[in-house]
Amino acid sequence: MPQSLSQIYLHIVFSTKNRTMYLQDEHLRAKTHAYLAGICKNLESPALIVGGVADHAHVLCRFSKNITVVAFLRELQPFQGCGSRDGFFPGCAAATLGCVMKPLRGKAGLFRQ
Repeated sequence: MPQSLSQIYLHIVFSTKNRTMYLQDEHLRAKTHAYLAGICKNLESPALIVGGVADHAHVLCRFSKNITVVAFLRELQPFQGCGSRDGFFPGCAAATLGCVMKPLRGKAGLFRQ
């Protein structure tokens, strides 16, 4: 029986409320990145790279076939309770992962699993 195989990667950007520099403290930033990576892992969508700077964070993950995008983003909602996220933009579309990963590697405070 034929089957389709695909891999979908999501690049999600979290912006702090009013672009305030909530994540200036490197320890807090590292904990935030680890937290985001942990949520991705628990949702069977392993993070390839989590990074960012004082006013935003990036997550690049391999999206699970067992959850919808809406449900995945809803699971990340507890992050909003920290008072440091105003909104998110799930964006994805690059010819290769290298096109996405190269600019992200230049961001401060990368967390790799």
